[in-house]
Amino acid sequence: MAFVCTLDGNTRFEFMQDGPSAVVIVRVGCDHEEGANWFVHVGLDVMAGGDLEYFFRLWRVDAFSGRETAYNSGRETAHAIHGDDRTEVLKAALMATRLLLEHAQPDRVYRVTYDASPPDSALEKHHAISDVFYSCGYRVFRYDEFHGQRMWWMERDTVAGVDQRGESCLDRAVDGGCDEPRDADTRDGRDGGTGSAASEPLAVES
Repeated sequence: MAFVCTLDGNTRFEFMQDGPSAVVIVRVGCDHEEGANWFVHVGLDVMAGGDLEYFFRLWRVDAFSGRETAYNSGRETAHAIHGDDRTEVLKAALMATRLLLEHAQPDRVYRVTYDASPPDSALEKHHAISDVFYSCGYRVFRYDEFHGQRMWWMERDTVAGVDQRGESCLDRAVDGGCDEPRDADTRDGRDGGTGSAASEPLAVES
């Protein structure tokens, strides 16, 4: 494979929503040799009980057959996307996350790592995602691990509120933070880490 990053100042982020479920999609690269396109999907899925789960995955779409392959772990894409390209793809995912929160405005969101016992390098992505939630006016809580998977709850702060889109009144907690709700595990200092939907294209500089 020969992944070519296509992110630039003209990159478009597309927001789609179907009820409480929502997704932001952005094309991040292509593979000329294999005739494939790569996309970041960042979104909210409805869980059992009605809560929303945040997800972040990459999709590879074969331009000829239309076959789609989803990748939920960085380990799965390490063979294709390397070095600075991985950094640029993550930046696009973080921008997509911000747009998702600004447009969908969920009150409460759950997040869990796909991999069990992820290394510190893999958790950096989740720390960055937590920072985006903080900056968008959410409190972030980390709970005890379940079979090695890290879990977080993000709740919109209704006391401090949000001054304007994307700017929280909250101070960023030094330890990556939490308010230590029931069963919270705060031992790790930085973890505090589509159908007929309507579509809205968003032009954003990456």
